[in-house]
Amino acid sequence: VGSPAEFLAATRAGPRDLLVVRSDTQRPTRLAASHPALRPGEVATETAARAEDLGMRPGRRPRHAVAWEARPAPANGPARELGDGELVRDYGPVFANGAKGLYRADLGQAKEVVTVRAWSFRQAPSRVPQRLAVLGSDAADPGWDAGDYRWLGEIRADAAAGDWLAAELRVRGRVRWILLVPESPVTEENTVYQEIEVGP
Repeated sequence: VGSPAEFLAATRAGPRDLLVVRSDTQRPTRLAASHPALRPGEVATETAARAEDLGMRPGRRPRHAVAWEARPAPANGPARELGDGELVRDYGPVFANGAKGLYRADLGQAKEVVTVRAWSFRQAPSRVPQRLAVLGSDAADPGWDAGDYRWLGEIRADAAAGDWLAAELRVRGRVRWILLVPESPVTEENTVYQEIEVGP
């Protein structure tokens, strides 16, 4: 990369492997993709065959501490696994086939939210696409009715190749609660969401 502008363009295009030399010691470093130009409502995505090859990884960027809930209860793991920081090649807190479930995040108090990031795993071809409406509320407890929340944005993304799909939605709002309304992408099989972050 010959100039700062070329460097920024390269990082926006996707993750890059660098060789950092310090004190005569070489250390391989993976630089995550950068999306500084995202505007509210826009989505950036990344795919990879292995979770460790993703530039966008859980815990690499600032995130709010949240308490996760789900209705109905997920079929293969508790909702809290959405915030454990781990990308596992398994079902995780997926809803049962045909279930129209909801995920809800409690931030504890009203906070500024700028991004929502989600990671899904291709447990089957129909389980990796992300179709996710993102709603918010600053009420004390708005319950589970989507009509009591306001629209923040939507993730609609797919992975033509690779087992992992990472998506980042830029939003804008001050909320205490995030309600996520998933849509079954192809059949009645629900997407396998492995991790979801709410970022400041």
